[in-house]
Amino acid sequence: MYVLELFSGFECMSNAFREKGHHCFTVDWDLRFDSNLHKDISKLTLEDLPNEFRTPDVVFCGTDCTTYSVAAISHHRRKNPITGNLDPISEKAKKADMMNRHVKELLKIMNPKIVIWENPVGGLRKMDFMQGYIRNTTTYCQYGFSYRKATDFFSNIDLKLKPPCKNGNSCHEKAPRGSKSGIQRIKDPALKSVYPPDLCRHIVNMCEEYITNKDKGIKKGQFMEQMTIFDLMDNGDLFKPKESTDWKWRFADYPHEKNGIKVFSCFACGGGSTMGYKLAGCDVLGCCEIDKTMNDIYIKNHHPKYNYLMDIRDFNKMPDNEIPEELFNLDILDGSPPCTTFSMAGDREDSWGKKKKFREGQKEQTLDDLSFVFIDTIKKLRPKVVIMENVEGLLLGEAWSYVQKIYKGFIDAGYRLNHWLLKGEKMGVPQTRHRVFFIAIRNDLNIDPSNIDMYFNYKPIPFGEIRSGEGRPLSPDTQAYKYIKLATPKDKRVIDVLARLGEKERCFGQKIAWNENVLQTIPANLDYTCGDTLKSISNADVIHAQTFPEDYNFGEFTFDRISYVCGMSVPPIMIKRIVQRLIDEKVFDYKNTESNT
Repeated sequence: MYVLELFSGFECMSNAFREKGHHCFTVDWDLRFDSNLHKDISKLTLEDLPNEFRTPDVVFCGTDCTTYSVAAISHHRRKNPITGNLDPISEKAKKADMMNRHVKELLKIMNPKIVIWENPVGGLRKMDFMQGYIRNTTTYCQYGFSYRKATDFFSNIDLKLKPPCKNGNSCHEKAPRGSKSGIQRIKDPALKSVYPPDLCRHIVNMCEEYITNKDKGIKKGQFMEQMTIFDLMDNGDLFKPKESTDWKWRFADYPHEKNGIKVFSCFACGGGSTMGYKLAGCDVLGCCEIDKTMNDIYIKNHHPKYNYLMDIRDFNKMPDNEIPEELFNLDILDGSPPCTTFSMAGDREDSWGKKKKFREGQKEQTLDDLSFVFIDTIKKLRPKVVIMENVEGLLLGEAWSYVQKIYKGFIDAGYRLNHWLLKGEKMGVPQTRHRVFFIAIRNDLNIDPSNIDMYFNYKPIPFGEIRSGEGRPLSPDTQAYKYIKLATPKDKRVIDVLARLGEKERCFGQKIAWNENVLQTIPANLDYTCGDTLKSISNADVIHAQTFPEDYNFGEFTFDRISYVCGMSVPPIMIKRIVQRLIDEKVFDYKNTESNT
């Protein structure tokens, strides 16, 4: 197994896994500890981890207990009388919550088989972000320590820990508050965080047992080898991953019958979202786009009824009587505010609040506030449903404060809001594009979006299934050529090769495509080389990976133009899936009532 231990300290848990031959990687901010990586965990990203630990089997988090401990909680937190959550009142508590939420979002991306959190019995069990786990409580004296120390373990599996003893039992030494016995005799806070070795070994055994049972295959003859567990279950087809074939399409494949859902798109770019809505049977009335080149491409392909080539701030300032009545009766307002400032590949915090000239638009502007400008558009048009998309980096680190403000903005505007981190490869998109989707529903519709099922289970599509044609050969004079020649299918980027060779990291943006792997995210500045031919992926590969139609008019059929338009757009199939799910969940059933009046 591959085990990632966060807040690792003395690496008690990792050492127990290593005893059984498992691979471990440890992260802690404290330089006193001999961790594999020293980093503020609130700023930890997948790129900080070795490739094999970006999708670990087990993640163990012994998060800081200071602001959640019974002894100090009154200095850091107040109970929310409505939610029951222990809201932070100190800066230290706010930082602790932000860090733990950041870890939760990382876990969504890593998708480990087992997640385990540890904290002494206290306030962590009351926090909203810890709900949904199985909680086991034990005391350290049950695993050989002389002191009691009641501790909570939160996991997605039942760890079956020994139940806690009671105060005063003979299994531990007596330690009245203020005494110098029990754990109180230990002065170094770091030493108080040491886990009993027998407890660690028990947890390792439970993880091994769970993963062994989970990974067991069915091997009874050739026929059985071709079956899956879903074939043996009642109603197994409901859970079996679906095959996706609609990634390859043309404009003629738009459905002839429309469902009557009216849509307007903001920050429209090449119209990726627009095509997704049309594939789902919606009527897209038009768009607002700041970039003239991109807007011209949009018009050529989508022929909007209403087109606004302008900054959305200027659209918001337009008098209502200059805006068509149709736009005040929208079913869906769509928006993908430019994500450069939140992307993990960008400057992030260093660019927040600063004005720049971006390729998305020629005028100087800030980008990190465009979600709130879009909320002003929502207040103006009052659509029934809003779908807003952004990069997964919006959920990580200090960017979480923006998410909180987004929720407040929607609530103040009269909408119920929920967000999901959706993964393209699980939605029938041939790339691992992960995006945050916010779905808001106007209060008067009385629909809670948090009750909507946004789980998708499509079979991942490897590059070999969409591969078509050849791209440009990589120059033998480049460093990338030298290292990609040494790459194996386990190397997804040039820096993975460099890490394996023990060389200094460089060539950060250069990705490697292999037939058996799903392509990584298609960015606007694409640098993707096929590992077996040392040629770039082809124009057709980019179009298919982004699920654009094969007859899309890019204006210029060059690799740079195609990758830029595709990389800046939402994959149409992602939007198609979302809208179809909203229809299935009866979000738009109000239209049946409207048609009967």
